[in-house]
Amino acid sequence: MEMRLFTIHHFPKYPLLLGLFIAAFTYSGIGQNIPAVKTANDDTETQANERQLRRNAAIDNLILRARSLPAEISIDILFNMLSSDVITERAKRKEVIEDIYSRASEVREPFKLVKHEGLNDTRSGYRAMAFELSLDRLSVRLRAVLKMLAIDKTRARAMFDEISTPKLEPLSCNDRLTYAIREFYQVLKLIAELTFNAEQRGRNEHIYYAASFVEAITSPLQIAPVIDLLASMKTTPQQLDILLSRFNFALRKMSGDPRSFGTAMKYGRINEKLKFSLIDKIERSGFSSKQFLSVYRSFLAKHLSGIQCEDSLITRTESKANPLIEATDTLFTTPLTPDEAKPEKIEPGPSDFRYWTTPKAARLLTNIKKLRFGDENKRLTEEQKDTQEWKESLLKFLEEMDEWLPDDEATGEDYLHQRAVLYGGLLEITPESMLPQILMNYLIFLRESSLMKDTPAQWLVYAKFLMKTGNKLVGDEHKRFAAMLADSGNEVFQVYVDLEQLRSQAK
Repeated sequence: MEMRLFTIHHFPKYPLLLGLFIAAFTYSGIGQNIPAVKTANDDTETQANERQLRRNAAIDNLILRARSLPAEISIDILFNMLSSDVITERAKRKEVIEDIYSRASEVREPFKLVKHEGLNDTRSGYRAMAFELSLDRLSVRLRAVLKMLAIDKTRARAMFDEISTPKLEPLSCNDRLTYAIREFYQVLKLIAELTFNAEQRGRNEHIYYAASFVEAITSPLQIAPVIDLLASMKTTPQQLDILLSRFNFALRKMSGDPRSFGTAMKYGRINEKLKFSLIDKIERSGFSSKQFLSVYRSFLAKHLSGIQCEDSLITRTESKANPLIEATDTLFTTPLTPDEAKPEKIEPGPSDFRYWTTPKAARLLTNIKKLRFGDENKRLTEEQKDTQEWKESLLKFLEEMDEWLPDDEATGEDYLHQRAVLYGGLLEITPESMLPQILMNYLIFLRESSLMKDTPAQWLVYAKFLMKTGNKLVGDEHKRFAAMLADSGNEVFQVYVDLEQLRSQAK
């Protein structure tokens, strides 16, 4: 494939000893008229220099082209270049990391969100897929800090300082997705442990640094990550006391929303983490855990007796208690009473828009299942699909997809997500002989999809699946697929093709 290269002029270098020899003769005036002697080593070094210059030009060109793409896609490409050792020069790696960190401000989603329960074939389920790429604003910055930590520890800490403690907006009981910010406290631990010198550590500066982030937490969703932080940090008893006092301060003033509280208790494993890690560490340090547990008990009573969400309800009656409350009985001298665990109000849980419920979408989902399983609940073999009847069924299915229009769905975005998933399903079941046609159809669909501009991370989920499937092809089929991407008229696909070529060269 033709690479887009800058035009670069260069001069061949002499080997060191030969260069010194000629310099000595020239300086002494002897041999000034003697023509230079060219050796095989000159040619070898010149060719190596030429290759490196061409490669550097290709890398610079790719970086420049990536910068013109939507922020999430650009950042994914740059991270790929760093992770695959396409960029090895320290100064260049640092420059790219700074570029990524700066472009994070353009990313649409501020935090990573996660879906803990409910159907995946819903608007929230499809939205959650994009967050798995870690292309939200906070995740991008944290990933950049980790990359910088290997190059410049001082700069890495300065970058982390600019992030500050995440300010998580309150959620409602109608929210299906909740914040996932565990990575922030994992990076905080590394910054505290690796970026302070011995003298600073002797003054407990790294402890006070971590403590400043601990006391700033405001959401119940931050409690479990902070427990992990305190339990895993290497501390003296006095240092642990500093951290615990700040944690106590944060718990006393915390007034979290019911969705965050219910999710933190149900999925954060707070009670388990307390009992088997942090409380154990407190006791081993020679302190009593009584004061901390008293603060934690008050925190629970305040939130259990406030507003709770119906789908994450935690209560205790005279005859029955939620298992999460029963787990606290082993922590406290005085267990929580029914009155302390009685919510003042219970709000309805989240509703979600289910996909594949409109007539055409439902029929297409049924038909693609038939293509996969036939009339039985068993996946068809390649031999069973290598028949004229099955191939005709596939062509008929493609015709039905062409008759399916955006107006057939509640929103244009619903249509795009479902259509992309159908193409993904086709790529998984289509025999190799017909795969190029499906790849082309999927490529055309993605090329023209508005998702690339409206929700780049979600579009990238589907684009990556397309490229991953195509890259499984071998020989001439793979070359044709790469050429198809390069000639697609879509700059994103063209950049990923050139990136793959650079990665192959790096290997």
